[in-house]
Formats: sequence, structure tokens, C-alpha cells
Amino acid sequence: MQRRINFRFLALALTVAALAVTWAVGTAGPLYAQDTTPEAGAAATTATDVQTLRIPPAQDTTIDNYFPKTPAGTAPVLLVSYDVDSTAQPVRERAALIQFDLSAIPEGSTVTRAEMGLYQRASIQPQAMDLAVRQIIAPWSNATTWETRPGAITLSIPLWPMAKSDGAYITVEVTSLVDAWVNAPVNTPNYGIELTTADRGDRVDFDSVEGRFKPYLAVEFSLPPIRVCVDHSEFCEPAGGATVVNLTQGGQEYKTDINGLVL
Repeated sequence: MQRRINFRFLALALTVAALAVTWAVGTAGPLYAQDTTPEAGAAATTATDVQTLRIPPAQDTTIDNYFPKTPAGTAPVLLVSYDVDSTAQPVRERAALIQFDLSAIPEGSTVTRAEMGLYQRASIQPQAMDLAVRQIIAPWSNATTWETRPGAITLSIPLWPMAKSDGAYITVEVTSLVDAWVNAPVNTPNYGIELTTADRGDRVDFDSVEGRFKPYLAVEFSLPPIRVCVDHSEFCEPAGGATVVNLTQGGQEYKTDINGLVL
């Protein structure tokens, strides 16, 4: 009769920046422990260690109503404005679109804080300038223009005040939005953020991902519990909200990704 062995990760707070972890099934190591209980009854270990990822944009661009057909996805700056450039068109509107790849943070993670940082390189502020942080609700790319602008909706995030002096990073908290992107991707797909202003005469320039001081999204989170069952005669049921991986034993080597999930 084949022996049934349950394996559970004891160290789930894997550093996301680390290389993939390799283990041989059947060899006890520091990342897991052997459970000789015949049945799978123990709760999965819960990840409590908090880690932070600093993520650069996957893409960003500026859309401009003065040049409605011209893409700017490779420019080194992001522009947001509601200013007067000529008499031909009273107001020149520019909006910045930014998207971050959150695939390194698995669904089920606890997002405790997220903030976006942009380097404010220059600004024109006749009055105190605020930006609206809006959720993009449709796909876009670096080739997107004013004419192909994706839809965006207003969030409960307060208006983002610009710094009075330039040449430094400024940040805005976006925890609730990032949590929804990670844990409710069906209802809240991650198409990124749109930045706009309606303050007449205002303009602010940020470094883009092609610039020297790249935008970033800093996400503080803890990983969900993961359970690995080896040679279990029946399907290994989730415990404590864990993600379950079922393996067979045969001397094979298995590799995990940076989140501890088996490749």
C-alpha cells in the first residue's frame, strides 16, 4: 500500500525578488516539513511576514488633445495639463496613463499598503494644483492617442496635490485600488491609472518609464498560505484558505516560482 505524505510550507514569506526555489520531493529541507498523519487535517500555515515590491510601469504615455492622433508612448516625460497654448484652441488638455504589472503578487495576498510615486520634474501652478487619480477601465497601449483614449472612472481617492517645488518624487496612496486589482481581477481588471487636472493654466511634467527617475508602485503585502500534498490518495482539500498543489512522488525535482507555487 502506498504511503501517504502531506507536505506543508512552513516558510511562505518568500522574498519575491529571490530566484526560483528548487527541492527534491521526499527530501526534508528548511522550506517544508513532513507530516506523517494519515489524513490531511492540519491547517495550512498562514503567511504573516510582510514584504514590499517596488514595481516600475509596464507602460505609460501622454495623450494630448492638440495632437489627437499622435502617440507619445516612448517619450521620456509624462505631461498633465489644462493650460492655454494658443488662441486656436482655448485649452490644451493632456492626461497621463500609467499601468503596472502586478503578476508577481498572487491573488489571495493581503495588501496592507500601496502608493504610487512619480518624479515631479517641472510645473506651472498659477494656483495650488491637484490631480485626479482615475481608474482606467479598458485596454490601451503605448500607441494610444487622445482619439483612442480608454474610458476611466472617478475613484474615492482624494485629489492629489502637487509639490510647490520641483525636482523630487511625490506619492499618492492607492491601496484600495491595488487590493481590488490583486484580489478581484474579474470585477476590477488592472488597466492602470489616468492622471488629469481641471485647474486652468496648470501643467506638471513627470519622468516616464523612459526617463531617468521612473515612476513606481510600492506595494506592501503578505503572501497567502500555500499547501503542497504529495502522494495523497484523495484530492487534498484547501485548509485555511490555502492554494493547493497536488504532486506525485517519484524522485522528481519540482521547482517553485517566486511565490512558492509549483511550476
